[in-house]
Amino acid sequence: MGLSICHGIATEHGGQIWTESALGKGTTFFVELPIIPPGDVTAAKPPTPPAVSVPAKGGRILVLDDEANIRNVLTLSLQRMGYKVDTAGNGLDGLKLISAAAYAFILCDIRMPGISGLEFYAKTQEKNPRTARKIIFITGDSASKAARDFIERNKVHCLRKPFELSDLQQVLQETGKKQSFRRPGEGFLHKKRIKEHKRHKKDL
Repeated sequence: MGLSICHGIATEHGGQIWTESALGKGTTFFVELPIIPPGDVTAAKPPTPPAVSVPAKGGRILVLDDEANIRNVLTLSLQRMGYKVDTAGNGLDGLKLISAAAYAFILCDIRMPGISGLEFYAKTQEKNPRTARKIIFITGDSASKAARDFIERNKVHCLRKPFELSDLQQVLQETGKKQSFRRPGEGFLHKKRIKEHKRHKKDL
């Protein structure tokens, strides 16, 4: 996944990245970037990026992954897009963070020690369905059938490895649109409790 993001960054700057391997000698990574002549800032103008929605001022994203390098790469990419980023290395810490702060999106790895991404989603869905709709799973082709069935059943957006920066932007857009539609009956129980509380207060 890190390589796909590096490829996206190199491409944005008009360059490229590739590898060369030799048996018994290892792999060498090459990054090629254009040199811009002084006074000619348009010489290596990158292609126009796809249109994306600008995050609300102060928009915050939680990155939940047990691999530090993935957290770091995603943090850098999201900050470049204008988001503030919090990170956690396991599901328990993630649950603590979402109980204390509001997030625009939650990027969550499926395979983590302790509480898996699927368990994290289930616990979040139980406590706050609206927050659960902000979860985006990070997954690859190696995801189990049970995980794929869970994702399909709950209609959770996914960021599939390997991915480009444009894929990250697109899934954030799609998840943002999903949040704008409230499921039938959602919030009804909360409103009912408020109404009953007011009625009880009046009777007193």
